[in-house]
Amino acid sequence: MGETTPHKRVLQHFRQLQNDRRTWEPYWREVSEYIAPQRGRGLPSSNANEVNRGDRPDLKRINGTASRALSILASGMQSGLTSKARQWFLLTHPDPALGRYQPVREWYDKVQEILEGIFRKSNLYAALLHTYFEMAGFGQGALAVFSHPDKVLYCRPYTVGTYYLSSDEWNEIDTFFHAEWLSARQLVQLYGRSALPDYVLNAYDNGKYEDRFEVVNGLLRHPEAYGLKLGEQFSVASVHFLANASDRDG
Repeated sequence: MGETTPHKRVLQHFRQLQNDRRTWEPYWREVSEYIAPQRGRGLPSSNANEVNRGDRPDLKRINGTASRALSILASGMQSGLTSKARQWFLLTHPDPALGRYQPVREWYDKVQEILEGIFRKSNLYAALLHTYFEMAGFGQGALAVFSHPDKVLYCRPYTVGTYYLSSDEWNEIDTFFHAEWLSARQLVQLYGRSALPDYVLNAYDNGKYEDRFEVVNGLLRHPEAYGLKLGEQFSVASVHFLANASDRDG
């Protein structure tokens, strides 16, 4: 048997999660078709045509009653938990006595004011509403926060069917795989030619810039379990690979 490389371990875990999730996909597909036609991808299988598919997805929906109820529930979660119109979080020192000290209290109040301003300028509230919609309809939601050159942060919500989750011994999510279809042009821009296989480069060099390939991004909170070695300043690994990669690739 050949050596089990970190790439093989990560790819094997991703394949296992793909298989384990299949029993949930018929249920999610029905929710998408009858209640939330704009949500859900890759149900039952992911393909490049989903990216720019323009046909109507709501042909199986009987009426809008269930869809309206879902929207009301998501909006209620938003207004009750993270309303943009009022304060919904409070910063303070873990030591109550120190937290009551006036200079400390003023510092936390100033930081909170800055954070609230950043949240309002960003797309956080729109992303949270999307995530609540997903949670109410499909039973789970996923949201990532990235740095932004102008708005400080940018939030990206994920729809069901595009990601895979795994939990640790405390039932806390410690593994997240997200799959999406990117064009050959996007892949060259993101990763550079040296990191891409020949079939992607051939599509790009032949002018097939919009040919799409499924790319997976894995966020691993326990990278050592896969044999990945990180610097001391890092605790989470972010790995990228093509979904159709074989165990020999990478």
